[in-house]
Amino acid sequence: MKKILSLLLALCFVISALFAVTACNDEADEKAEAPIKFSYTLVKENDDTYYSLKSVTISEKAKELVDKNDYDKLAELFNTAVEGYTAPETKYDKTTVRTLVVPTTYNNKAVKAVSADAVAGLTFVKKIVVGENIEKIAEGAFSSLTSLEEIEIPFVGGEYNAKNEKKLFGYIFGTTSGDGLTACEQKYNDGDSDNTKTYYIPSSLKTVTVKKGNAKKTEELKYKIDGDKYVYSTDEGYMDIAGTEYTINEDKSEYAVSAYSFYNCTTVETVNLSGVTEIEAYTFYGCTGIKTLKVSDGVTVIGNNAYENCTSLKTLDLNNVTAIGDSAFKGCTSLGADYLDKANDGVDFTNVTSVGDYAFYGCTSLAKITNYNGSITKNHIFDETEFIKHIA
Repeated sequence: MKKILSLLLALCFVISALFAVTACNDEADEKAEAPIKFSYTLVKENDDTYYSLKSVTISEKAKELVDKNDYDKLAELFNTAVEGYTAPETKYDKTTVRTLVVPTTYNNKAVKAVSADAVAGLTFVKKIVVGENIEKIAEGAFSSLTSLEEIEIPFVGGEYNAKNEKKLFGYIFGTTSGDGLTACEQKYNDGDSDNTKTYYIPSSLKTVTVKKGNAKKTEELKYKIDGDKYVYSTDEGYMDIAGTEYTINEDKSEYAVSAYSFYNCTTVETVNLSGVTEIEAYTFYGCTGIKTLKVSDGVTVIGNNAYENCTSLKTLDLNNVTAIGDSAFKGCTSLGADYLDKANDGVDFTNVTSVGDYAFYGCTSLAKITNYNGSITKNHIFDETEFIKHIA
């Protein structure tokens, strides 16, 4: 009997020891897991080699804290170094831990791109900062970020000077629907419905900052293939093989914010721009969330239909704008609502010298404009009969 009891005690000891070792190993594994992990893909493109951000993931422990909305503990977790993870020099707190900054380098090479779904479904992220080092952002790179409130980007869309749907703001959020996302049908060119695409933008997203500007320029070509013609450079211009002389300039304009960029982005309330001299046609058409607008210092031209149907826009500071295009603020039914009972307030036209047809047509809350410049020749700013009564 004593032998049996001894054997049972020994067996219990062994089992307890095994559980203890297993528990220690599990705890060690948990401690060793990086709380946040950035993965990359090496890209070789022509003579350039760089990294694309492939994915950003968080540990199971971090997910548990996010589910509990415990951002103090999440910050503490992100501030703790483990094997394979270096804690940041500037410590996170419960606010800054919810900001995701896209890295600029990895393995001593530049990070120049963000891949599709790279930052997807991270519900704790409230702000994203994309540096000017990034040259390409894939469609849906920032999909399903249901808590996102603010984003800083070097350009709108997939790349600097993008074309068609790739130039749209919604492009980087993708076409995957879900709770907490708003469907925005964005148009990207003139024409029929084939020129539209629906993107799903975080409903919480209110503030957008675009860091780069628009550079308009042309560049003379040294040669150009034009159909079957070979056009080559001479001291006096350009000639084809038949000897006919040409003058050729190629459009090298670069756009961080193109026409239609924010078309029908209904969630956005504030867009900060820098280095932009012209708001292109239809850029903010149908942005029903925008309430106040102070046009950036460098902007002198607002294009046709640029802010048409921005129905929540109440206040407008044109700043240094000199030219306003056709229907630029058409249908902005709240514009001027904050001015109605103020004797000396209104939309200030101090620098404006050119106004397109029906620029403020349908702005039913706008009582008047101030500092009207008599050199403005087009008189259909409101409609054919009401222009005069709006001049202060």
